[in-house]
Amino acid sequence: MIFAPVCATRADGNLETYASGCNACADDQVSSYLNGACEDEGNSL
Repeated sequence: MIFAPVCATRADGNLETYASGCNACADDQVSSYLNGACEDEGNSL
């Protein structure tokens, strides 16, 4: 698996870091993402 963290915006408006864009897209609750880890959140997948 490639580790290229992205910061995803979930349907509820929360931000969450995912290991890659592929992981973010696999979550139906993700509406968009930007390259790089989220700055102000503690949970990551």
